[in-house]
Parts: sequence; C-alpha cells; structure tokens
Amino acid sequence: MRRILVLLMIAALTIVTVTDVAIAAKGKALGKKKFELEGSIAAVSAENFSVKVKSSSKPVKEFKGKEIVLKFNEQTKFVKKGQPATKADLANGLRVHVKGIIVQENQTSPKSYVASTVNIKPSEKISAEDKKPEDTGTKDKEPKNKGKGRKK
Repeated sequence: MRRILVLLMIAALTIVTVTDVAIAAKGKALGKKKFELEGSIAAVSAENFSVKVKSSSKPVKEFKGKEIVLKFNEQTKFVKKGQPATKADLANGLRVHVKGIIVQENQTSPKSYVASTVNIKPSEKISAEDKKPEDTGTKDKEPKNKGKGRKK
C-alpha cells in the first residue's frame, strides 16, 4: 500500500513538471521578443505611429524597406537630443531609432509591436555655419589679357 502511494506521488509530480515545462516553452515562444529598428516616421496617430524601416534587428527584418506600425504605451520613453521628449515631438519624416518588444498573447492573436524607447534623431537641416557665405557681389576679377601681351 505504501509503495502504491509513493508511485502515485511520483507519477503526479512527473505530470506536473512536464506540464510546467510545456507551458513555459509555449510562453517563451509566444512571449515578448526584443527588437530594434531605425527609419523615418511615415505617420503618427494618438495610439501608434508607423516607420519606414531602413535597418533592423533580426526579429523585425521582414520590415526592412517597408512600413511597420508601432504602438505606444504608458511606459514608452521618448528622447530627443539626449533630453526627455513626448510623442508630440514625433512628426512625419523625422528619423528615429526604436527599441521595443513583440507581444503575442496566443498563437491565433496577431503580433503587436510596442515601442519601449523612441530616440528622435536630429533633423538634417543645414545650420547657419554649414551654409556657404553669401555672394557680396565683389569677386576677384581676372585681367582680360591674362598671360597675353598687348593687343596691337
């Protein structure tokens, strides 16, 4: 009787352990994967924004050269020039570097791409120092007869 009880307990523990391992493996496959991408903003709305992907990490490589829709949440951090920013700073055409996670609740649900950090890159506008000096109208003029003798 004691042997049967011990065998039943071992069998029960084995079933529980195998079930836990299977659930953990399934959760890992469907859980959260990290990704990074860089590109330019194509559209912005209150709940999400889309980016035309220029380069990306492996989990989102299929979006290279295409648009991906990224969601915001209350934990999403925005950074511009090393300073805290807000989603109001996002605008079409701006370059961004995004770190985020891919969330899929179960095998039948669609994947969601959630931005955790959005680094807004400086715009490529030409600064005053980079501009060529304006033409003042005084050019060094070369003599008409340069290198030639007098005309007779």
